[in-house]
Amino acid sequence: MPTDSLFIVYSQPFPESGGPAVSVVIPAYNSAGPLERALASVNAQTFRDFEIIVVDDGSRQDDSGAALRYLQTNVLPGRVIRQDNAGRAGALNTGIAASSGRYIALLDTEDSWRPEKLARVMAALSANPGIDLLAHDCAITRAGKTIGRHICAADPANARDCLLYEDNPLIPSATVFGKTAALKIGGFRESPDLQSVEDHDFCIRMCEVTGFYFLHEVLCEHQRPPRPSEEEIARHYGNLDTMLSGYYAALYADGAPGAVRKRINRRRASVQRSWAKELLLCGAGAAAGERVRAMNRLDRFDGKNAAVTLWWLLKKITAEK
Repeated sequence: MPTDSLFIVYSQPFPESGGPAVSVVIPAYNSAGPLERALASVNAQTFRDFEIIVVDDGSRQDDSGAALRYLQTNVLPGRVIRQDNAGRAGALNTGIAASSGRYIALLDTEDSWRPEKLARVMAALSANPGIDLLAHDCAITRAGKTIGRHICAADPANARDCLLYEDNPLIPSATVFGKTAALKIGGFRESPDLQSVEDHDFCIRMCEVTGFYFLHEVLCEHQRPPRPSEEEIARHYGNLDTMLSGYYAALYADGAPGAVRKRINRRRASVQRSWAKELLLCGAGAAAGERVRAMNRLDRFDGKNAAVTLWWLLKKITAEK
């Protein structure tokens, strides 16, 4: 990010020498409304050794103004930075570069933390030296109501395998990582081909430089976004499949062994299946049919694939009547 595209709206240094233990990085884009709630949840933390870095990524709304007013009113250490729109990865990298804490705690504007979040996370990191990436469970909410729980179910010892062949068990607002480790891998990759999957890619690469720790406590509320459009669905799952395929190609340049090939196909089929389900939910039956066929080409013996195929066929028959 060129320095002439950055404008520091607010800067309040951490009051003690040595800097804070944690830098809370909040990327913001057209989210002035929920941003204040996110900031209030940080201000309510029982652990106070933190600064707040808000990066307004070229919002059309007054995100930087909302953050400025909140931090000034509450005299909170940190920065508010406004930049030309660079996408989520670019905003995160700006926040990491501006931070002075040993650890980076991410918080999306739609989400909020429980008051004990940083205290529990820092205690777990202190008890597990050598771990530079921690994730915890969170409540899934919609319209202010809890509708489920996201659980980090992966085995920390095999986190990379989980990220490559199963799923991404980490939600950004429930993730804390070491700044040095993040810089070692170059931060978040800002390629357009990774839009909406930059967090997943970041965590795969973090496996190369640090261990993981999963704290099985609900310490934040993650707001489920509105149902995406067909275009947004295609971008997310298309980028996810491209990203994973790139890793598989790099890992198995001479061709994957048979058992591994089955595992790769099963994972890629699950991406196509999720893609098809989202398209069916938004009424894009024709596009869903393409994903159903791709899913079955990759793995025709999975019962979950059969169920989605049946769902698509029923939708198709109903639409043709």
